[in-house]
Amino acid sequence: MRKKSLRFISAALAVSMMASTLPVGAFALEVGAADPAATVSEQKAATSHRLEGGKIIDEGFVEANGTVYTLSGNYTQGISITTSKDITINVDNADGDVTVKLASESEAFLNVSGTGKVTINGTKDGVDQNVLMTDGKYEQAFLRINEAKSSAVVNGGEYSMSTQEQSEFFWVVDGSLELNEVKGKIISESDSADVIRCGTGNSGTPSVTIKGGKFAAESRGQVLRSDGNTTVNAYGGTFAAGENSYRIVGTSGETNFYKSNFIGGDYTCIQTQGGTLIVDACTFANESRVLWMLNCSECNTDVTFKNSTVVAAENAKICFEAPYYGDFGTFGGPQYLTLENMTIKGFKQAVYFEYASKNDPEKPELTLKNVTFEDNETDLYLKNSTETPTDAPQVELDEGTKDTAGAITVQVANPAEGVQITTKTTGEDYQQNLKLTSKNDDWLIGYEKGADGEYRYLTQRKDDKYFGLNTIDATATTGEGDNVTTLEPYAQVKENTEVTLTANILEGKQFFHWKVEKVTANSVEDVSEKVKIDYKDPENPETATLTMPDYDIFVTAEYEEGATVDPGTSDTDYGGDIAAGVVIGGIAAVGAYEVGTGLYRILAMDDVAMPTNRIALAKLLWERAGKPEPESTALYSDISAEDTDAQKAARWAVEQELLNDAEDGKFHPAFPVSKLRVCLTWEKAKQKGLFDKTEA
Repeated sequence: MRKKSLRFISAALAVSMMASTLPVGAFALEVGAADPAATVSEQKAATSHRLEGGKIIDEGFVEANGTVYTLSGNYTQGISITTSKDITINVDNADGDVTVKLASESEAFLNVSGTGKVTINGTKDGVDQNVLMTDGKYEQAFLRINEAKSSAVVNGGEYSMSTQEQSEFFWVVDGSLELNEVKGKIISESDSADVIRCGTGNSGTPSVTIKGGKFAAESRGQVLRSDGNTTVNAYGGTFAAGENSYRIVGTSGETNFYKSNFIGGDYTCIQTQGGTLIVDACTFANESRVLWMLNCSECNTDVTFKNSTVVAAENAKICFEAPYYGDFGTFGGPQYLTLENMTIKGFKQAVYFEYASKNDPEKPELTLKNVTFEDNETDLYLKNSTETPTDAPQVELDEGTKDTAGAITVQVANPAEGVQITTKTTGEDYQQNLKLTSKNDDWLIGYEKGADGEYRYLTQRKDDKYFGLNTIDATATTGEGDNVTTLEPYAQVKENTEVTLTANILEGKQFFHWKVEKVTANSVEDVSEKVKIDYKDPENPETATLTMPDYDIFVTAEYEEGATVDPGTSDTDYGGDIAAGVVIGGIAAVGAYEVGTGLYRILAMDDVAMPTNRIALAKLLWERAGKPEPESTALYSDISAEDTDAQKAARWAVEQELLNDAEDGKFHPAFPVSKLRVCLTWEKAKQKGLFDKTEA
């Protein structure tokens, strides 16, 4: 009997366990049948109950009225939500817009303190419903979330508030809020009115998540304000501001924007004071000031903008501004700004950064990674103090950062000898080649390299007869014989001084020409056609001389794009390509590369097809010379032995010193040759009297 009882209990337990794993539909009643076990609240859960102002949605209210409610009509009293149950509120404009006008200060229309999730659906049949809050008073809100475990989700809808005082539409004191494709707007003459507010600056860890939607502050006010230990994440969404409005104001906390859009406003897009901000892959249009970054006495202010383009509004002054207000009150702490993969266009000052005491000496105040400046009057404005001018903010620049005009313009508020502009960097040298130009009259941006790294600094011009010279991918010397002096990068050279230039040997690259640029405080101008380059040995254009002009210059040794060194090149080979401006057989090729080679071909090679590789060039020369027999009968292993003409042409060209063997004894017939190399080699053959000798 005991065994049978145990079997029966075991079977019952098994059935019970199976039932708990089956879907609810497996036990659905027949149509029209009543579930005797259902509670009152379960029966009413699917029935939408219109909410009335002044109500408290607690456990008893849910038990009596279910979990689904409707907002419709006009409201003059708030509604408190304290239940632990998840509830849904649907906005319905069937009788016109939902309007809210509360009488008391500090009152919230939907005041959430319960642990259940509140879901507000602002669309009906795919159409956004309207909620209007009028005559907002001090610290009123449409939706306020108060407790750490309180949460709300708003799906769609259009929400607006008009107010003359500090008030908020969506306010998270603590807990969490998610806004999905919501349209929110505040119209106010108060600077402290917010569409979205997260935190109070006091205790708690409130959070807001924004997914799409559009938010705007008209006249004055703010779109988003966060204060305290907050977390704000925006994925998409558009944030627009009026004439005197902020879009984003953040203090402390963590704020992130990804693929969001920022539009208009004559004031400031984002203000931060403390905490971290990351803005990634966002768009900015018609901007007056994108960032106003204030320092915080008790915390770091750390901001990163990346993968974005900012275009200035008309007469916009500063794009990124980091002022310093001293060691008092809520100010005084360090501030750091990183710009990465950014384009900044059209500002009077692209970046304004003022020195502040750092708590991390190893971290640069301003970091620029692959930043492009375009059409700014000044790219970097660094403000230091008059008492300690060398304490200027230092910039970490990578070699991908540039100005489309040619050089990054830098201005120091209080110029002094030795003011360090860039951080010291070690490893691969690149700072010498950074094109920086000073906006300070009679000051240059020098270069220093020591055992602990390289950096750039401010240095005063010697006098009005000395001008700055920097060579890029090259060295410069003055004097002759035993009196040769190698110039340091960014040296000051007296005008009319003869300077010898020597291009660096870059592995795998073929020298192309010398580029000379005039550098001023406002522009960089290519003056290669105006500054005479004297090629003392036209066969070795890598070495040349110039006379120092009466202005600052960059001199760059440029190399053919994608060109590599001929494997048969040696010291005696007529192999290097040279720039336009070299005299070739009496023809001054003063134009561009194509112009120079084109002129020579018209005048000296008009009946010749231009070869593209070494063997084609060798055969062209050999055939033009009448196919003479070479002295040697040795064969090249990388040319077919059956191709006797190619073997003879290659051997003859090498014997006449028109082309060279490679060190491995091969000819490398398929290696490409440039048009200028062909012209030079053709002219050399003529000069040697091998054919069509040029008249002296």
